Amino acid sequence: MRFVILGTMECAKRLARAIMESQNELVAMISLKKELLPNNSTDIKAFAQNIGVLYYEIENINDEEELIRSLEIDVLVFVWPRIIKSHIYKLPKVITFGIHSTKLPQNRGRHALHWSKVLGLKESAISFFEIDEGIDTGKILLQVLLKFDDKDDINSMNAKVDDAMYEGLTELLKNPLSFQNKRNQEGEANYWRKRNMHDVLLDMRMSSHMIINTIKSFTSPYPCAKLIIDNYIVDIVEAQRVLIDKEIVNMEHGKIYKIENNAVLVKCEDCIVRLVSKENGFAFLNAEENSVSVAGGGYIYPPSYYIQKYRLEI
Repeated sequence: MRFVILGTMECAKRLARAIMESQNELVAMISLKKELLPNNSTDIKAFAQNIGVLYYEIENINDEEELIRSLEIDVLVFVWPRIIKSHIYKLPKVITFGIHSTKLPQNRGRHALHWSKVLGLKESAISFFEIDEGIDTGKILLQVLLKFDDKDDINSMNAKVDDAMYEGLTELLKNPLSFQNKRNQEGEANYWRKRNMHDVLLDMRMSSHMIINTIKSFTSPYPCAKLIIDNYIVDIVEAQRVLIDKEIVNMEHGKIYKIENNAVLVKCEDCIVRLVSKENGFAFLNAEENSVSVAGGGYIYPPSYYIQKYRLEI
């Protein structure tokens, strides 16, 4: 069968390998133009050229009917950050299928891995499903179990997803009838909304568990969780719980316990956390006369305080 992959992420490469190893024909790979790529994109162009398949960069797949027709596709693999319309997904002779990083019909919608981390999910799945007119509503081809743990951040979760996608597509391609053996989604469905910058804005009234998971859910190559101090917005790349030889029951949330070169130790809802910044982001604390460090353990106030005072745009 003739395959085309629509994708921008590392998983597109793994899917390409699975197709080629199955002795099927990978005709082309299609990606977005550079200025439209999401944060976790990879160089699909170099990969496609290296394996000797056609490569195309586009702005909107729904404007590319002529291209899709010309490729004479049997199977279109859709790992794409945009919605695809019926005049495109109905063109392949066999099927257009998508892959979603949850156990559908649970948790349809946006930012599956980010929400999985923030909500502390330990188990999920990779769902291979037929694209239809809904959002993540199509018939299921295969589901591969995923397991996460507390050590995982968004990068290790993405790596597990890539492995599961490769494993799943390899399994599907063993049987030529796999794409015909479809089943309806069963169970109660819900949709996760699109996340925004306010979802990764740290507040010291949060628990340490929520702070750590929020940071891990949006660490590099994503733009990082944000901490506001005065009129500074600091990128936070890491956090750990810290035990100290001092009673903290009466310590208010936001109380700064210690300032280090690239980190602050601060009281959150349940303990002291060490927040590590990106690229020496806390340098201003020790440099400015009126910084919170001067108070001998100042405060990090809730984000709304700073946003109102300094009219910050997040």
